[in-house]
Amino acid sequence: MCLVCPNLKKLREELREFENFDYSEKSLIEVINAAEKNEKFMSKIVKQLIDHCLGQSVDRFEAPTKIKFVKESWLPDTGLVTDSLKIKRKEIDKFYQKEISQLYYS
Repeated sequence: MCLVCPNLKKLREELREFENFDYSEKSLIEVINAAEKNEKFMSKIVKQLIDHCLGQSVDRFEAPTKIKFVKESWLPDTGLVTDSLKIKRKEIDKFYQKEISQLYYS
């Protein structure tokens, strides 16, 4: 599984290809909700992620097959990364425990 804090502008553009709707005035949460409900869009994103992983010599079984978009930016202020922007895995696991469980068991 993969947790992603998306670029709002890019997510709006990508989602527009799948839905005939202008998301330019919608908030990040609204765009994330629309994206995650669109199965074709999510399938495309997962395929792109898998292709990227395979291109980076990641074994197929190691490549994430589920994605969850998150609204929080991972900055030292949030406690999810260090001051040098290294990921704090235990903190991320605690912070996103509910989302991870939903992805894992869905």
